[in-house]
Amino acid sequence: MVQGITIDFSSFAINHLFSTPTVDEPNDFEASIQSPPSLETISKTICKVPPPKLDPKCIPRSSLINEAWDWLHFINAQLYPSSDLSEVSKDGVVLLYAILIGVPLDIGHYIHNAILKSARGGMSFPSLITVLCQQEGLENLSRDELIKPNTTINEEN
Repeated sequence: MVQGITIDFSSFAINHLFSTPTVDEPNDFEASIQSPPSLETISKTICKVPPPKLDPKCIPRSSLINEAWDWLHFINAQLYPSSDLSEVSKDGVVLLYAILIGVPLDIGHYIHNAILKSARGGMSFPSLITVLCQQEGLENLSRDELIKPNTTINEEN
């Protein structure tokens, strides 16, 4: 609830906003993140050359194949907000791997669950939540600071 108004951030509302399909089949993505392959196996798919020493928490962005880097940019801007582009977290690595091997992903379900998990900590998906609030007629307050994400793909990003 925001300013006394209930905001719908259900999987359906998020999929509707992004015009993405609901995945009705058994959720292979959820199963794949519960018991993902080893980082060594994943790095063979998402990296040009697997890093010489695999950190169990992340993979350097510089080692990613081009397709993985393109997806990472989208993930950082829309699915798993992050401004750190030098390394890919273990969660991000697993998500990239699932996308690259074609595991069906219900984006609305994924984002909805991430918002629920973040309810105890910092706010995830601030741009999405702002749009959902605006759809319900909420106006930004004069003291609100709106920060636009940099989603430009260029040499630096």
